[in-house]
Amino acid sequence: MTLQAELSAAEARHASNIQVINQKHSSKITQADEAHQRAELAYNHTWLLVRERDPSYARGWIYWPFMIVLATLEVPVNSLAFQLYFGDGTFLSGFITFGIGVVLIYFAHGIGVTMRRFRHNSEDTGGAYASLGWIGFLTLITLTISYSLAILRQGYLAFQRAPNPTLSEMIAQGRQLDAAATVLQQNFLNFSLAIDGWIFFFINLAILTVGVLASFWSHDPHPDYAKQHKTMKRARKILDRRRGDEAKDLTAEQAHFAAQKAQINRRHSNDGQILRITQRPGDRGNG
Repeated sequence: MTLQAELSAAEARHASNIQVINQKHSSKITQADEAHQRAELAYNHTWLLVRERDPSYARGWIYWPFMIVLATLEVPVNSLAFQLYFGDGTFLSGFITFGIGVVLIYFAHGIGVTMRRFRHNSEDTGGAYASLGWIGFLTLITLTISYSLAILRQGYLAFQRAPNPTLSEMIAQGRQLDAAATVLQQNFLNFSLAIDGWIFFFINLAILTVGVLASFWSHDPHPDYAKQHKTMKRARKILDRRRGDEAKDLTAEQAHFAAQKAQINRRHSNDGQILRITQRPGDRGNG
C-alpha cells in the first residue's frame, strides 16, 4: 500500500474514532449542562431576592463535627446524673448521657436556625408567631431537660455525701429501679437547686449557648440559598468532569493518530532507503 493510501486509511479511522468519542460523551455533557443551567437559574433567582449578596454558611464537614464535639462535652457534665441509677462508668450510663447531649445540641441547632431565619419567616402570614412559638418550645424543653439533669446530679452528690448502705447494696445487686424509688423516698432528690446544682446547670447552659450561636452563624438567613449554591457548585463540577473526560479521550486519540502517522512515514522512509541500497549503480543510468 502506498504512503498516501495508508495515511488516508489512518485519517478515516481517526475521524471515525472522533465521532465515537463525541457520541459517547455527548449525552452526558448535555445532561450535566442542563442540570447546571437549572441550578444556576434557581440560584440567580434567589440571588436577586436577597439583593445580590453572597450566601453565608459553614461547610457541613466543619459544622456537624463541631456540634458533635459539643454533644460529647455534655457527657462529663451530665454523667453523674445517671451514675446513681446505672452505676459508675457503665456503658448504659455513658450511652444515655451522650444521647441526651445529642438531643440537647440538636435542639440548640433548631433554635439557632430558626433565629437566623426569623426575618425571612416573618414575611409569611403568621410566620413570626410560628417562629417565636418554635423557639420558645425548644427553649422550654432544653431548659427543662438541663434543670432535670442538674437535679439528678445534685441527688448523686447528696448520696455521696450521705451514703445509704441499703441503697448501695441495691445498686450492687443490679436493682437500679428499686434504688431509684429509694432515692425519691429518702429525699436525695431536691427539686430546688443548691449552689453546686446551679453551677453545673449554667455550665450546661453555656455549652448549649455555644451550640445556638454556632447554628445561628453557620446558616444562611434564606432557607434555600445555601442549598442552591451548593447544588450549583456540584452541578458545575460534574459538568467540568464530563467535559474533562471527553477532552482526555480526544487527546488520547489525537496522540494515537499522530503516532500512527509517524509510524507510517517512518516505515515508508525506511523502505525507500532499503530500495536505494539494493539498487545497482547501473540501474539508474538504464532508467
